[in-house]
Amino acid sequence: MSPPLYSPIVLRADLARDQAPGPIASAPLGALTARARARRTKALTLVEVMVALVLMATVMAGFIAAFIQSRRVTESNVLHAAATSMIYGMIEQMKQLDYN
Repeated sequence: MSPPLYSPIVLRADLARDQAPGPIASAPLGALTARARARRTKALTLVEVMVALVLMATVMAGFIAAFIQSRRVTESNVLHAAATSMIYGMIEQMKQLDYN
């Protein structure tokens, strides 16, 4: 008969931690068994995922706002350049008129 993979003490500690929050559930990683530590550190919690999504959404909103403002400034500069070019053309036409 092969020995059990986990001692009854470890299994009881895992069951106690899974059933109710308490000192075992909030124990530091060094105090947990290898199995419990692997299960606890293997995945992200829902809170961590939600915080990451909020941060990413905030950064993306900033990028979108900067892009929109850049488009507005570029459009304004294009219109300003067109108006300036038109005015310079009118001034050149006036320079060619006779002073009679």
